[in-house]
Amino acid sequence: MFVFQLAAIEKETGEKQWRIKITHVQEERETLFESIEEAMNFMRQWQNKHR
Repeated sequence: MFVFQLAAIEKETGEKQWRIKITHVQEERETLFESIEEAMNFMRQWQNKHR
């Protein structure tokens, strides 16, 4: 199971940048992406590996 969240990441300038954070619940792994397309590709690749 994957959990989607928005994460505010502060740059060195103190400016917040929003990223998509995906947590894979079973593996307790978190990964950040800049776009929903990148996040979806990550999940597809993970599913293909674990079939």
